[in-house]
Amino acid sequence: MADKSITTAQVEISFPWNIDPYRVPAFLSALAVYFISYIPFLYIIPYFGIDKITLFIIIVLSNLTLLIIAKLSEAITGRIEFQPHSLFAICLYVVFAVYALCSYAIIGEFLNDIFTIRTLTIVNPVFALFALASKENKKNVLGATFILSFIYFVFFVRPIFQGNVQIGEINILGDVFEMDERLDTYQNVNMYLGLFVISILYFISRERIYFSILCFLLCIFSITGMFLIGGRTSIIAVAVVLFIYFSTSPIVGRRLRISSYSLIFFFSALIGAGVIAMYWNDIIQFFQQSITVWRFSILLEGYDASGRLFLFTKSLELFLTNIQTFLFGAGINSFPVYIGEGKGMYPHNVFLELLCEYGLVGFILFLLPIVYILHVRKKQLGTFYGDCKEENIVFLLAVYFWVHAMFTGDVGSSWVLLFFSFLLMPSRIEPSGRDKKRWEFFRHEPLVSLVQVHEENPRQRDHR
Repeated sequence: MADKSITTAQVEISFPWNIDPYRVPAFLSALAVYFISYIPFLYIIPYFGIDKITLFIIIVLSNLTLLIIAKLSEAITGRIEFQPHSLFAICLYVVFAVYALCSYAIIGEFLNDIFTIRTLTIVNPVFALFALASKENKKNVLGATFILSFIYFVFFVRPIFQGNVQIGEINILGDVFEMDERLDTYQNVNMYLGLFVISILYFISRERIYFSILCFLLCIFSITGMFLIGGRTSIIAVAVVLFIYFSTSPIVGRRLRISSYSLIFFFSALIGAGVIAMYWNDIIQFFQQSITVWRFSILLEGYDASGRLFLFTKSLELFLTNIQTFLFGAGINSFPVYIGEGKGMYPHNVFLELLCEYGLVGFILFLLPIVYILHVRKKQLGTFYGDCKEENIVFLLAVYFWVHAMFTGDVGSSWVLLFFSFLLMPSRIEPSGRDKKRWEFFRHEPLVSLVQVHEENPRQRDHR
């Protein structure tokens, strides 16, 4: 009787593409994050024949579909990993979302507007998932940020070379896209010029000294433009970011040796000093007429033209009204009713809005996942700032939006803040100690990884 042998062959399920399936979703995630606030999209949207919100929903749903496909492909090939840290961070935010729903059901909503509760319970969790799915492709998020902010920079430079920019000019994009001036607010333009400054920091390298000098000069030019336009919040946010950047770079440190970064900084400062000397009188006139300098000066004199001090004071007053508002808040959209205003008014500070409308409990629950992510980041990378350039710039972007949230932010549009906060989750997390057991629980076997191939013995085929 002829022998038969059965051999088992491992057949790996592979796909015809060899690219990371999360690269495109990372870019689309960044596009979705900026979509609502990005004014140039208002020029493109009419060509699609749909409104802005519908197109926004299409982008979000398309990105979710791509992420689901990517996860399914991982499940088939057995490469899927559900990281406990990411799942735990999402669960922590879901606790806050449930709390917000309870507040909505029990205390109520004062303006018959579901926009805020919809953001907190649907939009924010989606963007938190987008951020965690993009954490290994942060370079794509940074690339999208650079491209979108660079377009603002181009539109800012264009009228300067045409010689028709005036001090305090805010309608930089309006003449290009034939828009209403009200759509082109100075805060919006300044925010994207600030993003351009942060994005450029990614390209500064000791290996490319001349290119890095050019990047520094572009940063200086962008910041000058921010003073020209007049938005204070973005200037403060950029100042905080640059302080962190320079205080953690080799330029500022205990070593006195000349490094490549020192040369970049030196030559940039030298060129900048030459330009200042050439146009000294014009610069003095510029700062004397700058709307930004004027707005800062009147603030120091005790006059608050924007009403921020009034809004901050009233939000704290509402928070401290009684023990109920202290612990659980006065309810969603209660602040504009409290100060006698209607829809569209808010404390202009996310943290104060959380305190007065959601109470101390809601404030803690909202910040808990962010604190947890920072804890994981410090534990894995050894520092909040990060251990590589991508991590560094992502941290600076998060700081930039945190500062923004303290002066112009509101809970109803907090998905941007949440996205960059969740993006701080380290790209790669190595479990150690007690974490190993939890990671073993989340390990996943492939749905289709082995197939048995029954093969007849070659002698039997010969015999036949």
